[in-house]
Amino acid sequence: MEYRTLGRTGLKVSVLGYGTGGARKFGAAQGTSAPERQAFIRRALDLGVNFFDTAGGYGDSETYLGETLVGVPRDSYVLETKWGGGEWLQNGGITLTDSVERSLKRMRTDHIEVFMFHMIDAGIYEEHRDRLYPEAARLKEQGKIGHIGFTQTIKREPKFEGVVKALTGDPELWDVLMLKYGIMNQWATKEALPLAKKHDIGIVNMAVVRTTLTNPDAMQARLAEWRADGTISPDALTGDTPFDWLLSGEVGSVAEAAYRFGMDQDPMSTVLTGTSSIEHLEDNVAALERGPLPEADAARLVELLGGSWSPD
Repeated sequence: MEYRTLGRTGLKVSVLGYGTGGARKFGAAQGTSAPERQAFIRRALDLGVNFFDTAGGYGDSETYLGETLVGVPRDSYVLETKWGGGEWLQNGGITLTDSVERSLKRMRTDHIEVFMFHMIDAGIYEEHRDRLYPEAARLKEQGKIGHIGFTQTIKREPKFEGVVKALTGDPELWDVLMLKYGIMNQWATKEALPLAKKHDIGIVNMAVVRTTLTNPDAMQARLAEWRADGTISPDALTGDTPFDWLLSGEVGSVAEAAYRFGMDQDPMSTVLTGTSSIEHLEDNVAALERGPLPEADAARLVELLGGSWSPD
């Protein structure tokens, strides 16, 4: 397993991290049992995974993590959890401090390495910065959280306006960002990732294979939309399997290509997988251990889709 530094946090994190959100929510959607979850996390640790992402709003995921990590040396893994989002400001909900205290209890720990404001876009950025960030800073002073960041709202801002606003105006506040960068979502290279690199901010890459890329109908619809609006050329990526040219002796599947492309962008620190299958986890680890895509293939993806963005 390759380990990378998570920006200015100094934390060394596995290039493949485990995310407990998404459709599976740590196997809850599949009805996995406690022993199955335990076996999964122990296998992840054996494979070198040391970065675990969760959130108070991911069902019982924090509790499951706490249960499965019992007995594992606390300094051998990194926890990232999240709170809030725009819906909290409109509808009310558990407070930031109460959420962190609850997370600590659920995960059976006295500190969380990375705390994230969840789903921040440009329209609610100032309220989080001015009203809520000081509360997170107090928890940091108390040693309950180590570093502060936020996640990008993909559906409302697929072109990362909130990230650009934050890193242009207040880069000193943010240690870590979570956003989406992948084969069919390369817009982050325009401003977001260069700004993160400039200010030494760690990047957590989410959902590199989820939704569009792995859904043939959705993928074809998106490509047709992009041909129509000029995002890609009219004759680009046609046919029923438009990415099969990526497959060779070095690359076994489009999903593998997505992981390997997603890891290969400075300053990417870790790429999340949300699988609940040990077999798929092993495949994803093996894919990243093979390193980035062949240079010519990666360059062609940038040439074809360098202006791509997607709200899912």
